[in-house]
Amino acid sequence: MKKRIKKIKEKKQKLNEGGFMKFIIIKFGKEEIEMELDERDPTLPALLAYKINNYDNVYFCAYKWEHPLVDNPKFYLKAENSIKIFKKAIEEIRNEIKELKNNI
Repeated sequence: MKKRIKKIKEKKQKLNEGGFMKFIIIKFGKEEIEMELDERDPTLPALLAYKINNYDNVYFCAYKWEHPLVDNPKFYLKAENSIKIFKKAIEEIRNEIKELKNNI
């Protein structure tokens, strides 16, 4: 049990590394991820939801923002392999941004 908890904490840490925006993990599992962003900007969760909903083996993906003055956007993903899909979407967005910068 302790090894599994340690593994989950390591995966949570990896999700927060190297980025400009932090994610607060609410639920974390192979088929389900729920997180809150620590910024009040819905741009990234909206882009992630749009991109991920076009993938195969995704059951549900959306973001929710109750009120911009009260809370932060929340992101929810339910898929066959949610971590792999989430990482794939982030990497594709990064590559698209790099390509856009190179073309400007």
